[in-house]
Amino acid sequence: MSPRIFNYLQRGVHLDLGRDVFPHLVKSERFYAYPSAEYLKDMGSPDRLAAVEADVLSGKVKLHHRRNSRPAVFLDRDGVLCHHVDFLRDLGGLVLFDDVPAALSKLNRSDFLAIVITNQPVVARGWADEAQVREIHKKMETQLGRSGARFDAIYFCPHHPDKGFPGEDMTYKITCECRKPSDGMIQEAKRFFNIDLSRSYVVGDTWRDIGVGRTAGLKKCLGVKNAVGRVGEFRDQIPDKIFLNLAEAVDFILEDSKLDVHSNSVSATAIQHEGHKGGH
Repeated sequence: MSPRIFNYLQRGVHLDLGRDVFPHLVKSERFYAYPSAEYLKDMGSPDRLAAVEADVLSGKVKLHHRRNSRPAVFLDRDGVLCHHVDFLRDLGGLVLFDDVPAALSKLNRSDFLAIVITNQPVVARGWADEAQVREIHKKMETQLGRSGARFDAIYFCPHHPDKGFPGEDMTYKITCECRKPSDGMIQEAKRFFNIDLSRSYVVGDTWRDIGVGRTAGLKKCLGVKNAVGRVGEFRDQIPDKIFLNLAEAVDFILEDSKLDVHSNSVSATAIQHEGHKGGH
């Protein structure tokens, strides 16, 4: 930060940067921010400093650098994270499943990115605007944040190609690349976060979720069946495995991904052995 920040600090007064200083900075200074899934940890105490040092020595900090590709778990919203409500458009209708905070926290502690991809045709139908959808997502993130869980990103598609609904917004009545089962949202996340799709998963409750995973070439496409009224909508897109809820799916993903680590280790050992054998 520029030394000009001292102009915003009162001598002898305890201030919090996020709550007390930054809100004033953005009004009069050039202030920059960017979303990132890279390593970030407060190390303002001896215990936290020791934890950061351990993460540096273990290679975790380097692993999470954006230059290194990482796997992701792509999550549908309605029916996976929260109870399904037809065309959810108000904050009061958002009710998270009880298992979601703990399941998401497990993903956060792993090497997986946790990314939401959701179709939200309420915008195209004219029943809500994009700002209202974002407010619902803010509420969801706030509730999960109280449990120490987080998403690395949320992507939503506001489009719907079918016309003829009262009050519809024709701006969004298009055939797009982001509406599932098209994989535009996954490809956008891949470019931004440098995601290894071959080691990634999708968890959903309809054929669109399974279809987008297969379109993108993900490792496995998983279904959940805890959403009343949505079971059986997989049609001809049968999930690789079906679970009761997100918690079961996450446990499977974390166990299944261990096979990749073992396989890569065995392959590296074999390559080294062949290299010595051949004199290379």
